[in-house]
Amino acid sequence: VSKGGLLYHFGSKADLAAGLIERLRELGAADVESLRSADDIVETFLRTSVASGSPLDRTMVAVIRLAQSPAGAAARAARTWRSGARAAAS
Repeated sequence: VSKGGLLYHFGSKADLAAGLIERLRELGAADVESLRSADDIVETFLRTSVASGSPLDRTMVAVIRLAQSPAGAAARAARTWRSGARAAAS
């Protein structure tokens, strides 16, 4: 994706980060719900914890990269997702 293409859809880097964080929230919530509704939570957790290039995997990597920059919202979003996954597994 070109920089021009990104800026066409997102007016600024902050808008791009906000969109990415919202995507992580949505995908993370769906992942946590799949754990909660699984018949065998351990098997499901192990199967879905393997990096497979899924949309959640790619989004998480992107947010982690953003969290390494001064963008505080990305770091908070990454922590929130991890907390939700841990809570669902316990």
